[in-house]
Amino acid sequence: MPAPTLSRVQLFAPPDEAEQIARLVAAIIQAESVVRPMTRLDQIETLRYDFTTNGIGLEVMADSRERVPSLLQFDTSDLDPTLERVLAAGFSARTWPREGQTEDVVVEVGELTVCITRSG
Repeated sequence: MPAPTLSRVQLFAPPDEAEQIARLVAAIIQAESVVRPMTRLDQIETLRYDFTTNGIGLEVMADSRERVPSLLQFDTSDLDPTLERVLAAGFSARTWPREGQTEDVVVEVGELTVCITRSG
């Protein structure tokens, strides 16, 4: 029997951070979000930034509710150009190790940590 597959993640972020997170994700995966206005169950109007990467839907929603997860990780074999895109999009990033070939990049937007890791 095949293992279940992750197909969708909803990320709730404060309204002033949701757009920044969407810009960061767009820089990492090289895809623009589809921005959708939405009305929550409590009738509050907000925006949702939709992405699909490798069959997984990621929805970044402007919402002041408690947020989970606090970490998003992306794996890529093209870490160096990905880091260049992140920096060009205006984000600060920490790299590891400090010397030699970069293996991990960490970007923080508010309380969310985004890790980009060299794969393969």
